Amino acid sequence: MAKAFKPAYVEIRDLAPAKIYEFVSRALDDASCTDKRLDLKASRILGKASLGSLTIVTWWTAQQEETIADGMPMLTINKEDATMIGVCAYSRSQDATSGTDVTNRLKTKIENLINVFWEEVQTTKAIGP
Repeated sequence: MAKAFKPAYVEIRDLAPAKIYEFVSRALDDASCTDKRLDLKASRILGKASLGSLTIVTWWTAQQEETIADGMPMLTINKEDATMIGVCAYSRSQDATSGTDVTNRLKTKIENLINVFWEEVQTTKAIGP
């Protein structure tokens, strides 16, 4: 029987895929993830990484899922059509709640990086050339 894990979602409207890639990469680095495999060329799954016994997966989507089974999101879409990314930390050897804290910390870190980016854009526009 597949275990169900709770994903988190980050809105990415109006951000280029390369910026999202940068923010996810930085968030995974800040969390001390290992075996980080991000692929901006991939259409649906942005990347995977490890944190201790947890596997972290991020994917392009426009819909939220309540749970994903064994870290395999079903509602993935092509990155060009994505309005959000999904983030989930899971472990096949632990209960479904074991990755919730890591998932939420990564979501918060990515959201903070996006907010700082938009604040810098607004400040630059206000100052002008």
